[in-house]
Amino acid sequence: MSKFSKNDKKYKTHADLVNDLGEKKALEWYTQEVFDTLKAQTLEEEERLGFNKKANYMFWSKIATWTNNEAAALTLNIAPENLNAIAIQGFSCGLREYSQTLLLYNALNNIIANAIEAERIKVTVSGKIHPSDYFELLDSLNIPFPPTLKNTIKKPIGRTKGAEGINDDASIQYMNELITNKKALNPNKAAKMAYEKFGQTGASMSADLRRLTEKYKKFYGD
Repeated sequence: MSKFSKNDKKYKTHADLVNDLGEKKALEWYTQEVFDTLKAQTLEEEERLGFNKKANYMFWSKIATWTNNEAAALTLNIAPENLNAIAIQGFSCGLREYSQTLLLYNALNNIIANAIEAERIKVTVSGKIHPSDYFELLDSLNIPFPPTLKNTIKKPIGRTKGAEGINDDASIQYMNELITNKKALNPNKAAKMAYEKFGQTGASMSADLRRLTEKYKKFYGD
């Protein structure tokens, strides 16, 4: 197909396009054609990087605190493990400005950062935020968010004082992600990292670590 085409007509050169449509209409059409092409390429790039992968709300609702990036991605109903700094670095530079997903993601990150600086949101020692505080912020700014996510978080997540154990299913899934992404070298290390993320106070740490390690090996092997 010729580079210049509109409806059933094809043009060998840009001059033919101008002669047929007139210079102004030709420019308008060509500008729209370029924009449509860039938009299509941007959507292909987002799909390649996994931006179309939906977030697992049941898993993330069990995480006691989120990073700014995780909160922003979850608000867009995108899996945080797919929409992050590493993925964005892999996004073609010439297409980033055309991605509505990245535009919203960066805007949400800025909103969170500004809220933290203004002390509208408290952060943990590790620099993370509590989901309930984040939802209150979005409510105050009339920013929509997936109701399914909020409905799964009705009280602080994680183990509360005096509770027996931590959420094994979420912990083991997290362990598998750590090992798959080579952030933990073995199940023992992954169990410790999962305990740090999910555990608070309550049952014996050693008992939790032993149980998580054994369950992981049962499901995924050594």
